[in-house]
Amino acid sequence: MKVRFIGSGEDGEDAVCVTFGQSFPLGEWVETSNAKLAGNPAFEVDADGDAEPDPTVDEMKAELDRRGVKYHHKAGPVKLKGLINGDV
Repeated sequence: MKVRFIGSGEDGEDAVCVTFGQSFPLGEWVETSNAKLAGNPAFEVDADGDAEPDPTVDEMKAELDRRGVKYHHKAGPVKLKGLINGDV
């Protein structure tokens, strides 16, 4: 998966975030296998490798609501994406 460090909005923030032993320059896509970054609001995630950020859980739930598709309120991104794509 690819992630992009978008910053946390703090004053004086560095242009490079170093976490889990890997460097993430601000605004650049970096290949990583660390799934923990997916839940970090300072990072955008691109799990499918198309260099576009994946939709958030809230965005996917809004799309399912718009389509009238029912889902469990605790459904995660994989389940929601499957419902959107008709895989589930």
